[in-house]
Amino acid sequence: MFKHTILVAAVAGMVLGLVAGPAGATLISVTAYTGSNNKDNYGGNMSDLFSGEEITKTDPSDPATWTASGTAYTSEWQAGALQSGAVNNKIAWTAFDFGATVANLDDIYFWNIRQGSGQDARTILYNIYYCTGSPTVALPAAPTDDSTVDYDFSSPGWTLLNTGGTLTMPQKGGAPDPANQIISLGGISARYIAVEILTNAGSTSRAGLSEIAIVQIPEPATLALLGLGGLGLVLGRKRR
Repeated sequence: MFKHTILVAAVAGMVLGLVAGPAGATLISVTAYTGSNNKDNYGGNMSDLFSGEEITKTDPSDPATWTASGTAYTSEWQAGALQSGAVNNKIAWTAFDFGATVANLDDIYFWNIRQGSGQDARTILYNIYYCTGSPTVALPAAPTDDSTVDYDFSSPGWTLLNTGGTLTMPQKGGAPDPANQIISLGGISARYIAVEILTNAGSTSRAGLSEIAIVQIPEPATLALLGLGGLGLVLGRKRR
């Protein structure tokens, strides 16, 4: 897979809980990505999922403050339909790698594909999978053309997150538009997260996602260090 570091946290931020988001949460960096891309009208820019294209970040560390600033279709990663016989009848998928297993994953924020007027109410059906170590079946390389490669997420190493049923994501509601959906990751540990798209929002031409962000709750030891650091600052001021 082509490596592409997105949303990189500064070293100083890592010492103090990485990039602190909501309630001290950490914005996670994605180091590599892959997926299907057979509706590639924009040169295979799967990195658009993490680049913040047409996303306004009031607080860059907190996706809860981010809004999509456009109302028309944007050049995010997209797909139309995989070949006949795709596993689980999926029409698109994407997977991304944090570079190492990350503990205490908290939430994943999704901005749905941003289509044109009259399509705002459409939804997509999808699944989320995660892998803590390395999948038994290696992920294919990131696409560089209109690739329609499939992948089987029922292979060993992957776990379905939404065991209660298929997830449904609403589409955009206008601009500025906050995340269309926030899904709890429940504190899991994972190196890979994957999204398997099952429907194309009622459109006959494309499906996809506009933006993704993932946050982690810091380890208790990190929170304790932050607390001690803050206490030291307070005591220092009192002494002065």
